[in-house]
Amino acid sequence: MKFPRRFFRRIFRNTLQEHNLDVEVRCLSLFNSRKSRSPKGEHEYPPKQFWCRSLDELQDCWPEIKKFSVLGWHIHFTVVGRRRKFQGKKEHPLPHKPIWTCFWADLDVGENKPYPTLKSAYRAIRKLRLQPNILIESGSGLHCYYLLAKPRAISLKRGEALLWAMTAKLRGDKGAARATRLMRVPNTYNHKTYNFETRTKQLARARYYSPTGHRLKDLEALFKPSEIHKELKGATPTHVGSLKYASFFSEHLRKFVLRNARTYAKALCPFHDDHDPSLSVNVKTGRWKCWACRAEGDLREFCKRTGIPLPAFAIQRFPRLRTVPEGEEWSAKETFEAVHAYVTRQVHFAQSWQPVVVTLWAMGTYIHRNFPCYGHLWLNSPTTHSGKTKLLEVLSTLCCKATAPQLNPTPAVLFRFPSSRGGTLLLDEIDKLDPEKKSDVISVLNSYKSSDSVMRNVPEKNKQYGLKEFNVYCPKVIAGIDNLPETLQDRCIKIYLHRKRKTDEVERFMPSMFEEMKPLRNQIDAWSDRDGMRIVTTYNQGLVLPAGADDRLRDMMEPLFAIASVMPKWVRKKLIEATQTLARDRKANEEESNAVVLGVQALKENFPKHGDSWQLRSDKALEIFREDVPGIETKAQAQALLRRFGLRSVRVRFGRHVLRAYVLSRKALDRLVERYGLQKVA
Repeated sequence: MKFPRRFFRRIFRNTLQEHNLDVEVRCLSLFNSRKSRSPKGEHEYPPKQFWCRSLDELQDCWPEIKKFSVLGWHIHFTVVGRRRKFQGKKEHPLPHKPIWTCFWADLDVGENKPYPTLKSAYRAIRKLRLQPNILIESGSGLHCYYLLAKPRAISLKRGEALLWAMTAKLRGDKGAARATRLMRVPNTYNHKTYNFETRTKQLARARYYSPTGHRLKDLEALFKPSEIHKELKGATPTHVGSLKYASFFSEHLRKFVLRNARTYAKALCPFHDDHDPSLSVNVKTGRWKCWACRAEGDLREFCKRTGIPLPAFAIQRFPRLRTVPEGEEWSAKETFEAVHAYVTRQVHFAQSWQPVVVTLWAMGTYIHRNFPCYGHLWLNSPTTHSGKTKLLEVLSTLCCKATAPQLNPTPAVLFRFPSSRGGTLLLDEIDKLDPEKKSDVISVLNSYKSSDSVMRNVPEKNKQYGLKEFNVYCPKVIAGIDNLPETLQDRCIKIYLHRKRKTDEVERFMPSMFEEMKPLRNQIDAWSDRDGMRIVTTYNQGLVLPAGADDRLRDMMEPLFAIASVMPKWVRKKLIEATQTLARDRKANEEESNAVVLGVQALKENFPKHGDSWQLRSDKALEIFREDVPGIETKAQAQALLRRFGLRSVRVRFGRHVLRAYVLSRKALDRLVERYGLQKVA
């Protein structure tokens, strides 16, 4: 997602500095629907605004803007510059006479849209005598920009008349024919085009044509705004705006007035004794608000409060292809119980909380991109034939777009998989990787946050090489017998499996299970679409986890606790038990294997019983550490470990001799002991 400097340079040129104007980049959350609003009408995810005085400032803000785009936010910008240093409103107003550098139109493409395909939209544009200078393939449409030969101060009425004429001639979106309109920024994701089958989304791309701008009079001669204005004057609501919403509200509201093809109509409010029209209706979206009694809502809310049957065009809940027939969807409880029962039938678990964690983690793979981090699942066992590979195969039939268990993957596969295919990556026998590849593979697996990425040198045009950034964020399941490196263990939720006894019965996993589990995957998909917003809202509001969990364990468990918020209460209880057990195991593992913790433990046990300080020489330190801390064999290694505690050698007198030693006070040792969770020195 490279900064589109070429695009912004052509749009704004030098107008921002010459006329003291700002450009706003606004990030709008994908989840800002009517359900995510508070009782006061405020969004749970308020827009993020960036006001920039120049393209250099905008480029400095681009890394943060790019993160919002990846996390599910739509990125828009103000085409017409706004007044600078304006206070009192969140949105800066336009100048008295706006500075216009271009004119634009938004062409909708898709089924039941003016243009069924992108080719038909291009064909319509090519028929015009004047061609646009920039075309943006936004993913759900085509944005065309006509640049002016030089920026001009044009009245708002004249500028919007030309915008409306362009929109009418090109059969574009009438809502875009406003000077205050925000248009999509190229090189950002359009999350409206999210494909729930392939789990992909489209990037808005720019196509640049002639940089030579057009004269204003030539554009007005082509689109003829004066004639369009005469045709629209006095038009009825059924001929302008959104036909379905305008016609519906005009039938059920008194004194419904929509003038000059505007987006908003006025009418008498049916919810109080209204004599002067105070109800405002957006005929593009169907949302309404009364400025007198403060009632507001959408079309469903209006029909509910007035007792009017919901019109046929509004009976649509899924923003994607429906995989489960309406009326046959399972509740969150039914979906969880079905997945949990399937997992426990196939695999024997040593503890009752383990299948709960596995089930929640598998269901969370369908909404993992809504979380800033998603921990790996680590399947470990003391020996073979403990069920690790079988659990991997079970997860391959449940998780979102899961791969078959992979053996000895190359680093290139790992860092290209999330961007090329996406889904859940299953890795088996990770401890038997080729030693030459192991370090590269582990470095990629250490990434568990949505912002994590790796840089690679890739071939480009003309036999040149350039750096490319690969996002490596995706759910990963790792299986192996041997221990993982400490850094990778710290990023994993560990599921420790044992061999089942002869009396423990499990079902046999068959290759046909993937097809047999397709209806269950569809139910999980429907659940994620239905309850995903509630889960993300709960996650953003903050969650209470057991006190013993460290920060990284909290990062990994918080998504599971958010998912458990829509599940039966017993699921959360098991999750609390799991968190407490994992926290104890992580702490015990750190105390057994971490050289720093073992070193502090050795110092605590050998600290003199009498006295408040200890003058420790390096040879004595080596003698202490050699017995208790693995890997300490020389004085240099012992000195390096002491320096990791923050100690520095000083000159100290020992009888007749002045030698270098490390001075450790009892208070300093108490701080180290407390920091690493040990008991204080007696």
